[in-house]
Amino acid sequence: MKRVLVITIILLQAVGMFGQTRIEQYESVFPNNFVFVSEDENGYNVTKSFIVKAATLTYKANELVSFTLKSSGNAQATYKVDKMISEISRVKRFWIDKTEKYFVVIAFPLDVDNGMSISFVSNIDGTIMFDFLFRKELTEKEKKEQELLKAQERERRIKEQEREQERERRIKEQERQEQVRREKEIERILPIIEQTNISYAVNDYYNKKYFKEIKSDNNVLALRKLEFKGDVDVLLKVDTARVDIVKIGEEIVNEELNILSRPTTKYCTFNGVDYYKCQGHMFCYKKIYVRTKTFEKGYGGVRNRGGKFEYYKNIPDNVKKECELNFTKRGEYFFEYTIVGDDVTVKELSSLERKQKDEMRGRKTTGRMILNLGCGALLLGALAVGAAL
Repeated sequence: MKRVLVITIILLQAVGMFGQTRIEQYESVFPNNFVFVSEDENGYNVTKSFIVKAATLTYKANELVSFTLKSSGNAQATYKVDKMISEISRVKRFWIDKTEKYFVVIAFPLDVDNGMSISFVSNIDGTIMFDFLFRKELTEKEKKEQELLKAQERERRIKEQEREQERERRIKEQERQEQVRREKEIERILPIIEQTNISYAVNDYYNKKYFKEIKSDNNVLALRKLEFKGDVDVLLKVDTARVDIVKIGEEIVNEELNILSRPTTKYCTFNGVDYYKCQGHMFCYKKIYVRTKTFEKGYGGVRNRGGKFEYYKNIPDNVKKECELNFTKRGEYFFEYTIVGDDVTVKELSSLERKQKDEMRGRKTTGRMILNLGCGALLLGALAVGAAL
């Protein structure tokens, strides 16, 4: 009997709570004017307006059933929820009359403490007819509960901030220790970098390259001059045993190491130099000043008139000196000269065509002509414009 009585009491309490009416009071954040139509004592429609200063929401069994807009005086307008259109946790959309000319949206924005908004929206063109923003009037109990929640939230945020600061401190300490470890790794390879004459190797690379190009150039009568002076970025592969040059500028020197040197992230910066690590190998760039020898290859002609030399075009003085040491007999000479730094070599050209010789003399060949003199003929071959030999 006692057990049945207890169950009955619990059920009655549940039914009472389920059917309980709850009213929430709100005050206007930005009071706005509201225009509405109501009936007077004779049943005529009358347009009225007032400044909305407050609002109430009425719930029954935790469902919204109506809301009221209030002025600072006695004016007010109450609307019942005719039909709910959609309802999620913080937004409710519903009709308030059968005509469905407009609907109401009640929302609870997160950016306003205890906030609530009521909007009247046209169902014809979607325009907002009236829009009001409110803040909930809390009871003393609710104020205390909210203060408690705020205090708990502040405490939670402080603890979270402390945990985040501690986490950042640990990360920074780990980064510092890793930086120290990497710097020590770099320090172990610095001596081999300092002991290696990288500047000499890079300059030697350019000198050999230019020398090979000059020697292999077979473009007769064309002047070519090669030299370089300036800074160049050199990619190095470094370990404690040796230094290898991978690239000089954009030129690949070591194809095998170049394939390995695909660093995407910087490993460490030490003394202003960035080091990269890829597949266990250390790479870095070093700026090297390069000043190569002068490499020049050209052609010329000279006539020795018993110790008096007449050159057909401008020739460097050191080349003239070499010619005068080689071409000691009277006559005309055509030659190729090569300058490598301070060294000069001159080679006589004995197989030039007549046209090439005329070009080096500064003359123009007009071709072959046949002049008819009576019954005889005179052949004039390769007439040249200029002084006769």
